[in-house]
Parts: sequence; C-alpha cells; structure tokens
Amino acid sequence: HMRFMRRVMPRLGGSNGQTPAARRSLNYRHAFHAGNFGDVMKHSILMTTIKHMQKKPNPMLLIDTHASTGLFDLRTPEATRSPEFKQGIHRVEEYYKKFGSSELPEICRDYFYTVKSFSSLNEEQIQIYPGSPILIHNLMREDDRLVLSELHPQEIAALHSNFVDLNCNKNVRFLEGDGYQIWTSFIPPLEKRGLVLCDPPYEKENEFKAVLKKIKQANIRWSTGTFFVWFPIKNPDFQATWERELKQLGINKMLLCKLLVRDPTIDRQRLNGCGILILNPPYQLDQDLSDYMPWLAKLLGETPQAMGSCTWLTPDVFKPLRATSGGKKSSEKSNQIAGGGVAAGESAL
Repeated sequence: HMRFMRRVMPRLGGSNGQTPAARRSLNYRHAFHAGNFGDVMKHSILMTTIKHMQKKPNPMLLIDTHASTGLFDLRTPEATRSPEFKQGIHRVEEYYKKFGSSELPEICRDYFYTVKSFSSLNEEQIQIYPGSPILIHNLMREDDRLVLSELHPQEIAALHSNFVDLNCNKNVRFLEGDGYQIWTSFIPPLEKRGLVLCDPPYEKENEFKAVLKKIKQANIRWSTGTFFVWFPIKNPDFQATWERELKQLGINKMLLCKLLVRDPTIDRQRLNGCGILILNPPYQLDQDLSDYMPWLAKLLGETPQAMGSCTWLTPDVFKPLRATSGGKKSSEKSNQIAGGGVAAGESAL
C-alpha cells in the first residue's frame, strides 16, 4: 500500500514578519538538521513500526505532535550551513550505490526508496528530504487518519501547502497549537488503535520532564496506544537518569533503541547520538530492530566507539533481546562506508 509522491519544491517555514517574541519561540528549525543520522534512525524505524501495526486490518489514528514543514530542500542555506545530511541520508545513499539495494536491510531499504522518490531522477544525490508527516501519510490506508500538530504559524502553513502540492491531504487534520495538549486531546481514539509520534526540539530545560509527564498521562488515557518518542543523547550521565525515570513510570512494554555515533564522554554538550522509546510496540518489531540497530551504527558511526542497541526497558517483564548485527556480510560492507563501528556482539549501550 506504499505510494510515492510526485516531486514538488518544498514550501519552507520561516520567521519573516513575526514579532521578536515569536521569532525567539521559532529558534529551533528542523531544516538545519534534516536528513541527519537522527532522521535516518527515526524515520526508518517509524515506517517499519507503522507497517508492523498495519498487519492488522483495523484502521488507525496517527498523530505527529511536532510536525514542522514536512518537506526539506537540502540545498538551502539552512541545510548547507552545517550539512548534517552528509552523515545521514547521504551515507545511506552511498552504501546503496556501492553495494546495491539487496544489501540494505529491509527496514532501511523501504525508507531509502521512499526518500529517494522525492528527488529528481537526474540528481546525483538526494536533495529533497521528506519529514515524518509525509512519510506517515505515504503509508496510510483508506480508513487511517492523520493529525498533524505544529506550534508555529509559518511552519504549519508551509506544512499544509506541501500536502496540498503533493495532493495528499485526505484524512489529514492540520492543527496549530501545543503538541502535548493535542496528543492527549485526541486519545483514546474511536479507532482504538494508533500511533503517536512525539519528537520535540528538546531546547527547553524542562522538555524531558514534559515528555515524561505526557507519557504517563497518555498511558493512563490510552494504555494500548503505541507511543513513539525520539530524544537526543548528549551527556551519558543524563541519559542514565532519563532511563531510570522512565523505568520508574512502571509502564510495561517499553522498547528502547539507542544509536551513538561517537563516544559521548568526550564532549557531553554535543549531539552524540539519539534514542527512540516505543511504548506498546507491535508484535516482532523488537526482533527486527535488534538486528537493525548494530548495522545502522556501523553505517552511521563516526568513530570506532559507535554503538547501536535495542532492548526492553522493562527487563523484569521481558527478556533482553539478543544483540546481533544484520549478518556479517552486510555489517562488513557498512563498515567500509562508515569507517568504523562495532563488532557484531558489541551493541549494548
């Protein structure tokens, strides 16, 4: 049921004409980070999570709490100022060109083909990058619904325009407002099944606490909902505290994926990796991701200390997953691209 979109030039959000206060609130813009290693991890896992859920025929509600503009041009000044996509989606593309699609793990292959479909065929490299709203919509079935939330007026306007340009605004609601409030206001849905993507910028000091609070609230309202939460990894001590606080919520079925592209103890202020927390993941997703994460670390790692893992955050309920790569042959190839990584058994963070 996957469908590819016709190519359009992305509409870009911005701060033109805004008040100083509004411009300050728009400090974070994902255009600076589009297609980076965090996006590769987040979007490839998001797509496979939704596809696993769609093995059941029942319709679903899909929510993106921090949607941004949905489509990014990697040639803009924002994207090229510090071209993070070169260590992300372009790494995947380089691997594909060198070894072919058959050597990409299925999770990465489906994601890569979808992203690639937005760039012109005569472009040497991917230049247009679709964000999570477009990728989610690309997987929607006839009866699935999508709610897109974005706080900033220019961003939500650009998002709506991009959907109109792509002719893909059926069963979609565009809401300007606080993503956390919109998350809980739409659950539990009539469909009884669905996924919420929460991917805030984490610029505010209390952002992690806000996410923690919302997870707890949302789980009470919709204990069977699948919540997909992305977060940055900088300071390893802070990360350990964050994981401990998540465990203390007392919620079962919490799956944790982590990717480190470098040793986080060298510079604790830098984005050294990222993680994804999945509450109520669909059946067998854990096994697929336990194979995928070490492979991804080899591909995207920037130092030999790069690591990727997928474990249950609630080991008292679920046995920890095996930590294997997606096959020795594939792992060796990804090492050639990334210039380092971990051995097959060294995936636990």
